[in-house]
Amino acid sequence: MSNNNKKTKTPEYKVTETDAVLMLALWFPIVLILQTVLSSFELKKSQITIFNYIFSQLAFFLAIIIYFRKKTDAAFLSLPYKKTTDFSPYVMSLVIAVALLAQDLIFSYSFGWLLESWDLMPKISLPNSLMFQIIFACLLPAIFEEFIFRGFLFGALKKRGNLKAAILTSIIFALFHGNLAQLVHQFALSMILCYVVETTANLLFANIIHFANNLTVVLVAAYLPEVSKLDVASSANVISLLIICAIGIAVLYPAIFLLVKLGGADYDKRMIRNFFKKPTLNSEKNSAVVDKVPHTDQLKQNDVLNFLTKHSISIAIVFFLGLLLLNTFLSS
Repeated sequence: MSNNNKKTKTPEYKVTETDAVLMLALWFPIVLILQTVLSSFELKKSQITIFNYIFSQLAFFLAIIIYFRKKTDAAFLSLPYKKTTDFSPYVMSLVIAVALLAQDLIFSYSFGWLLESWDLMPKISLPNSLMFQIIFACLLPAIFEEFIFRGFLFGALKKRGNLKAAILTSIIFALFHGNLAQLVHQFALSMILCYVVETTANLLFANIIHFANNLTVVLVAAYLPEVSKLDVASSANVISLLIICAIGIAVLYPAIFLLVKLGGADYDKRMIRNFFKKPTLNSEKNSAVVDKVPHTDQLKQNDVLNFLTKHSISIAIVFFLGLLLLNTFLSS
């Protein structure tokens, strides 16, 4: 039989730091274009809120497709996914999401109290439809944000070392959400997701944790209104939040350990110390060389491209920090 009849496997696309940052940056103008089109219609405020949530996630999808174009399939092959028949890691993923929220609740409310005292608390409104919230505030962010942040960005940054890659990814992820009150929680969430992805070699667990995190927030707001009463600064609420935080800590880190043990890839070789180990000199040198190479070999670098390539992460952090501050002052 002729070999021509055999299907050829699509080669993986090696995503660079600049690729990941440019793809993330592409999200912003796409959202602006969609919102500009939306402004030409006479809509109610509630309808505009709904469309803004839709556009936010649609822009992620379009950014990936537009940036990679014909190489989209190859880029997705670079994402760490693997099948597992054991159901227990998925249960641990749900436990981690709830425990992390319990741990970080005190930080979210504390920042909220501080922002309220400065009259800078952002006003965030969700559509009343629970199904809409589950789809556009829980499910789609858990898919597309994980593709870009823990998939492409963290994967590209790992040449700098796992810990440094996780910190840089988490800073950009936290700033990207544009909410000062949630800054600590978003950073902690991203750090745990980076660790889980690296130690299990499976982005699926990050998808599940991210979805469960957002879903827990939505369900608590809908069905546990007494939790929202903790947003009032008082000594009694501080004590309650400290107790909740202690319970979250007691559950969270054993759950992470169990998830890695149950769903990990080559668990014995992927101990905690390996994640925090500094990269070797050779890997740092290779990173410096690779990061200076554009994704199109035929493209000759000029001074501007060299600068953007070398400082793409720093530029991304400054850009999203600016958006965070702008969003804080405009929405308060």
